[in-house]
Amino acid sequence: MFCVGVWKKTLFPWSAANGKSEAGLLITIDMRTMIFVIFFSSTFLAVMLAIIWRTLSNEKGLKEWAGGALIAAVGFFMQALRGTLPDSISIVLGSACIILGLGYFYVGSRLLCGLNKGYPWHWVGTAIICISSAFYTYVENNISMRIFFISGISTCFFFASALIFLRNTVPELKKAKDRKST
Repeated sequence: MFCVGVWKKTLFPWSAANGKSEAGLLITIDMRTMIFVIFFSSTFLAVMLAIIWRTLSNEKGLKEWAGGALIAAVGFFMQALRGTLPDSISIVLGSACIILGLGYFYVGSRLLCGLNKGYPWHWVGTAIICISSAFYTYVENNISMRIFFISGISTCFFFASALIFLRNTVPELKKAKDRKST
């Protein structure tokens, strides 16, 4: 593991330099199980956001958030079935769905803050992921570059969404703040 000295003995007593515990057991996390957990979490989020959107139908952005969570859940499901589904579906289409879902979260954030949908960056990101995933799967099999592209585009969407919330106030919260100050 990545532990040394005192940290290794106090915080991680089971780890050793070779990644095995003192009893010789290797601690691993099954990626397919983790992806299924993410799939179920995303599906649950999509259902809850859809319920909230149906309850507060005049609230802008919730429909896009629910749709984004559902699209991302489908992408995670495809990736969890890698090896069962062809790579064109599990890697290329699965990654594209995840990025498209994150893009819809970005669009929903803009709408929630009273902005328009803006430039369709979610489709641009999806196109970049489709092209890069296909290239780094079929032309040059390089998982590091696939991870680089999906991480980079995800980071762009998260950062852009954070900037939206930092620069803009949700209209309902602004009204509540104005009422409180008067």
